[in-house]
Amino acid sequence: MSGQRSVSSRSRRGAKRPLAERLSRLTGAGGWAVLCLLAVGVLYGGGLGVAALDRPIKQVMLEGEFQNLDPEALRAVLLAERGAGILSLDIRALRERLANIAWVGAVAVRREYPATLVVAVTEAQAVAAWNRQGYLSAQGELIASPELPSLAHLPRLHLNPRGAAATDARQALELFHQLNSVVGLVGEQIVALEQSAADGLQLVLRGGLRVNLGRAEHLHLQRVRLVSAAWSRLQPQQRARVAQIDARYANGVAVRFATAAARIQPPAQLISSDSEG
Repeated sequence: MSGQRSVSSRSRRGAKRPLAERLSRLTGAGGWAVLCLLAVGVLYGGGLGVAALDRPIKQVMLEGEFQNLDPEALRAVLLAERGAGILSLDIRALRERLANIAWVGAVAVRREYPATLVVAVTEAQAVAAWNRQGYLSAQGELIASPELPSLAHLPRLHLNPRGAAATDARQALELFHQLNSVVGLVGEQIVALEQSAADGLQLVLRGGLRVNLGRAEHLHLQRVRLVSAAWSRLQPQQRARVAQIDARYANGVAVRFATAAARIQPPAQLISSDSEG
């Protein structure tokens, strides 16, 4: 019987107490100090573990195909990261430094443990030249760059001579697409948009033909529709003789031929001699 009581007693003493009771005992006199020491030990040990795993970068791999982007500019930034910790490297900061290089469109960075960094760069694609400051991407973002002969075929947007914000560049690109889609209906294509304080907006078609749309911005799209309607009424031999088109009129356009001037009336429109600017 005494043996049975001894076993039972040991069993009661070895039973696990509730977690709340055990924490209460630890947080008693001197308990908080014990917990703090345990926490410091865990953090210190974990820090040593991370430091041991944070191997120095020995190899940086650059991926991408570049036509206008200077790969040496990318390598100069990437070489500075050799020797940095593979885990402690600030990838966001690295992406920002690379994104500031001309012609960088997108950047993806990934770690390959234990000591390799892989960087994939996509080159920005230009769709138009902008104000002799560089080029615009399809999103209307400025690509700061000198003029490149390989991109001479791109349309030229010379607007807001005093300078323009990024939002203005996007608006100008949108306007170009709108106007180009209208003249495209009659088989033409805009190669340049030019703006001056005196004449307002002018568009240049293939072959160098200039069309003056004036300063009234809210009428530019309407006026280019009148130009397209008038252009569709001309025979090919007549089109070849057109020197300039002036659309700064209420409901018509003036067409100047290389040998004589003539006024062409769009269908169901009256010709007005009053210029509206």
